[in-house]
Amino acid sequence: MTTPTEATHPNRGTTQSDADRQVHNAGASSDANGDMNVPLEHRVYDCFESAGEIREAWDALAAEEGDFFGSFDWCALWWKHYGSRRRLEIHVFVDGGQLVGVAPLFREELAAGPLRVRALRIVGCDHSTATAALLLHRDQAEEVLAMLVDKITRGDGWDLIHFGRLPGYFAHTDVLVRLLGSACHVGQVEQIRNPHPHTLIDLPGSFDAYLKGLSYRERHNIRKESRRLSSEHGLVGMDAACGGDAQAAMERFIEFHQAQWTEKGHQGHFEDWPGARAFHADVARAAARSGRLVMREVRADDQMLSMAYAFRFGRRIHWFLAARSMDPRWHFCFPGRVGACDLVKTAIEQGLSQVDMGIGYYPYKLKLGGRLYPLVSIAVTHAGTLPALRVWILRKIALLHDLVGYRLWYQHLAPSLPWRRSGLIRRWIRLRIWPSDSSQFLRHIGMIWCWPASLFVRGRRRMREALGVSRCWSLLFHQYRKVFLRHHVVFSIPAGEPLVPVVPPADFEVKEFRSHYEVDEKVKNAIIAHGGRFIWLEYEASLLAGDVLWVSYIDGEPAGVCWSTCPENAEDYFVPLGRKDVLVRKCLTLPQFRNRGVYTATLQHVISSLAACGTERIFIDCRSWNTPSVRGIERAGFTRLAEGKQGWFGTCHFVENVES
Repeated sequence: MTTPTEATHPNRGTTQSDADRQVHNAGASSDANGDMNVPLEHRVYDCFESAGEIREAWDALAAEEGDFFGSFDWCALWWKHYGSRRRLEIHVFVDGGQLVGVAPLFREELAAGPLRVRALRIVGCDHSTATAALLLHRDQAEEVLAMLVDKITRGDGWDLIHFGRLPGYFAHTDVLVRLLGSACHVGQVEQIRNPHPHTLIDLPGSFDAYLKGLSYRERHNIRKESRRLSSEHGLVGMDAACGGDAQAAMERFIEFHQAQWTEKGHQGHFEDWPGARAFHADVARAAARSGRLVMREVRADDQMLSMAYAFRFGRRIHWFLAARSMDPRWHFCFPGRVGACDLVKTAIEQGLSQVDMGIGYYPYKLKLGGRLYPLVSIAVTHAGTLPALRVWILRKIALLHDLVGYRLWYQHLAPSLPWRRSGLIRRWIRLRIWPSDSSQFLRHIGMIWCWPASLFVRGRRRMREALGVSRCWSLLFHQYRKVFLRHHVVFSIPAGEPLVPVVPPADFEVKEFRSHYEVDEKVKNAIIAHGGRFIWLEYEASLLAGDVLWVSYIDGEPAGVCWSTCPENAEDYFVPLGRKDVLVRKCLTLPQFRNRGVYTATLQHVISSLAACGTERIFIDCRSWNTPSVRGIERAGFTRLAEGKQGWFGTCHFVENVES
């Protein structure tokens, strides 16, 4: 059996075999904190056969967070099917005989012609629609990550490190980014938000309590469909993998799933992804042996209505894929919703606290109580000109693959051809390191033709407001001030400072949005009607960059918007911003709600919310001639800090300190 690479410390006082035995039996009798004066023990396994000795402790650590995609079986089977031409490095961290960290990584060369980029990535990062995992004990996460970053960034044996796709419940992304940014031999560290969100449902103690948390309409539809299906069609829900042949249940699910997507004119998951049938057959067998496989069948009139392929692990159930009947006789109900409710009810009955609904934006999952979380990847480039150039070229090649190979060919041209198309291109799968590049590129292309159209929309709206010659001259003077008078006044306020509260309008509320998927159509239409499609494209880009959109409502109608921006997205500003500072900008009150105190009430709500999140200072600025904005900012509690001038290309120049 292959032995792990040892990185032990001579003062630990145990032999290698003793340490192995302690890790294998970790959990019950060992001290979680260990000896505080003894550093962590670090080992590296080069195959899953040798790592099998810590299998139980590995799964126990993964079960603490409930991440099935970090379990030993999932990682080992993924490596068996997709680990060719890759070199495994399983980094293991032990403290006092207890396993406190596992980082299943691998090295590979990403090749494009003569270009070779040496990459270090997480097991499970591609050839699947699942997330990838780093397993960390919550009390020692920062210590483990610090040692891991130190080990993997040493030397010149890498050009690119890619951690992704990290799930929405991974709580240590900011710590990992900070440690990578301060490590030696590290150049650029980029935190990438995946354009597709991660959907999770938090479960209460009973199914009735769950239904009470839904909207009245959704709760009514679920109960009505359930009563009709039970009384008229003999609705039955069962677990096909419980006490039966898991392999037969998996084959039945694959056929059912593929029939649904064939009816829609697509190939389906098991034809799109290379090797998916063999991989999931092995995963189903392994999960069934350990009691983690969930294959929920919902039948009506002895016909398959829906089927769910899921995994039970720790406190969470992972809903990997679903299939539903396309028979028109079931159009009176939504079979997908029936199957989802059955899975949620099963999870509640088994005492689980969360359902992982998978990756992607599906409105019906949100109606069922789902919450959207961002999927984040981290890309780290080695310091130096040559590694940065190699990674830059590879990124452009990946963008070309996504635009031409996937979006143009696979999604649009290939389905219209008479012959059968093959699955997804393996090179495209392996180069999905920067998933948002193609979306941003297409958004920039859209801005080229949307900008003049939006300019026309705004000009037409302004002209409608001009009711005479004097108003026309006022309009022209306003545009002149916007273009040529670029002096700004900068305001600030310490977060947590007592505010003089203003009286908000009647039926006033403010909502916070962190993803463009969450923004409802009413807000989108109001923004587009006011500023054109170009403005909404800018808003989408800001949300993808990590900014937060605050929308104020009056009587349920959008009344105004403003943005809060972290310092990383506001590098060029009139004054230097600290790590815990926030910039508020791009504020807008819709014309029909002006002169009602919307702006000031929205700013005070934003100040209170940011202060509760640990923000230290909040900054805002506006044009010096914009008297209504100046008054609204000062009424909200801000004080003048400085004055500055904005250059023609958006650069900010500090002028003077107002207080002095």
